[in-house]
Amino acid sequence: MSRTKQSGPEIVVRPLPKEPQVVARKLTNEQWQRKYEALGDKLRPKFDKVRSYIFNEIIHSLRRRHELGKDLQEVDDKKATYGQHAVEKMAELLDMDPSLLYNIKKFADDYSPKQLNELVALVEAGEKEHGYGISWSHVTQLLRVRDVNKREQLQQDIIEQRLTVQELCDRRERVAPLPDTKTPKTGRPLIKPKDLMGYLSQFESMAGKLYRCYNEVWFGKENSLTDLAHAIEEEDVTEILVTRLNAAADMANTVAVVLDNYMRETRLLAKNFDRDLQARAEKGGDAEESVLSGIE
Repeated sequence: MSRTKQSGPEIVVRPLPKEPQVVARKLTNEQWQRKYEALGDKLRPKFDKVRSYIFNEIIHSLRRRHELGKDLQEVDDKKATYGQHAVEKMAELLDMDPSLLYNIKKFADDYSPKQLNELVALVEAGEKEHGYGISWSHVTQLLRVRDVNKREQLQQDIIEQRLTVQELCDRRERVAPLPDTKTPKTGRPLIKPKDLMGYLSQFESMAGKLYRCYNEVWFGKENSLTDLAHAIEEEDVTEILVTRLNAAADMANTVAVVLDNYMRETRLLAKNFDRDLQARAEKGGDAEESVLSGIE
C-alpha cells in the first residue's frame, strides 16, 4: 500500500511477486452465472482461457510458497546451523519486511501436505463452480485462525460466498478473534520493594529495558511505527488494527502520566534530601526539618 511519508527518506519495501488476484466483484453466484452466459459463444472461450490461466497461477503460487515455507522452517529451526535471526537477515538482503517470509513459513507450519491439497482442490472447484478462488491475501488471513475446523469453514465461505479479503478479515474477527491484548496476562507477581533503594533499583531495571527497547529496536532503521506502517499490506488495515493502535496510544498516555508523576516525586525527594544534607553540613548534625516536607 503506497503512502507518503511526512519526513525522512522514503523506505521502499519490495514484497514477493504476487499471483494474479481474483477480481473482487460483489456478485452472487447466480448473478455471476448469468453474466457468464451473457458473454456469448465467441467471448466466453477467451474468458475461460484467461480465467484458467489466472487460477493455475494461483494454485502454482500456493504450492510454491508452501515448498518455500519448508526451507524457511529449516532455516528458522536450525539456529545452530544457520545462525540467529537468519530469516531477518535474508529479508534485509531481499529488501522486504520479514513478516512476508514468516507468513510463508507459517503457511508450511499450519498446512500439512494433505491440507494444502484440500485447499488447492477447493480453489479448483471454486473456479469451475463459482468463478472465484482463494488468493494469497486470503491465505494470510486464514493463517491467523488457530482452530482448523473454523479455518476450513472460512475457506469454504470464501468460495461459496465470494468473500473479498476485507470481508474475510471481518468474518475472521467475529468467529476467531485474536487474543485480547488488553487482558493482563497471568504470571509470577511482581516483587514489592522493601525499601527505597529496592524501589529505585526496580524502577531503574524496568525503565532501562523500556529505554533500550525503544532506542535499539523501535527507533532503529525501518522499525519505527511509521516505517512499519508504510510496509503494511492494504488488506491488513482493519478495524482491529485501528483498535489496537488506539489502545496502544491510551496505554502510552497512561504510562506517560505515571512517569511524569514519578519524575516530579523523585525530583522533589532528591531536592529535600539534598537540602537535608546541606543543613546537616551547616549544623554538624541531623537537620530538624523533615526531608519529606513539601510533599503533599
